[in-house]
Amino acid sequence: MVKHFIEPEFCLIPDWITARATLYLRTNKFLDPVPYLHLYKGGHTRTLNWIAQDGDKQYVLPAFGTHHDPEFFFEEEDRIALHKGNFFQCRGEFFFIAEGKGRGLYFKQLVIANTTSLIQLVAESFGCRDFDFIICKAYEISREHSFIGYVWSGCKNNPFARNRLLIILPVFIEDLFKIFQYSPEDLHLIPLEIGEVMKHKDQRFIVKSDEEGIYIDDFANALCNKRRL
Repeated sequence: MVKHFIEPEFCLIPDWITARATLYLRTNKFLDPVPYLHLYKGGHTRTLNWIAQDGDKQYVLPAFGTHHDPEFFFEEEDRIALHKGNFFQCRGEFFFIAEGKGRGLYFKQLVIANTTSLIQLVAESFGCRDFDFIICKAYEISREHSFIGYVWSGCKNNPFARNRLLIILPVFIEDLFKIFQYSPEDLHLIPLEIGEVMKHKDQRFIVKSDEEGIYIDDFANALCNKRRL
């Protein structure tokens, strides 16, 4: 299966063990840090922090460093304690909370939504539930028909009107803001067939399916598996 989660880039404190060690250097105490998602007023600003309580004193460690800490500019609106299995959006990226021996809780960053279950999680982070998705090539509706990227095209019947709700989400998360410049009506979508090859930068992927639905695999892995048969 294609590598869809990576270690988050530029994250100074990606796991519980690093947060605990950082706190020990600061306090000379072994405290128990908890990851939190902080939401701020005045927009959709979010940040990740590790928080530890020592009596009446609270220590806050921004996971991406203080230069990514919006506390200096915005008033906090809410904070959500994170647990194993949580999936959420922050800083324009999507993260998953995992747990491992020797690390405790740690962050994983999504780079490619390669299964229907993953794209449904991404959709739910935008408040969109129960959509059916297919993988498509997206082109701009213009004389040039410029290729925009690979997308998941989702639809859902609207029970309150005689139409369908549509949503377009990127296969490759780095294309998120580029895709969001367009509405579904602005794009010409061509569904990808099972077995069709996708090219992204210097990598190739292949569309496959199983009992759980459509998914994207690494093309090199698919060739290796074929040779074993």
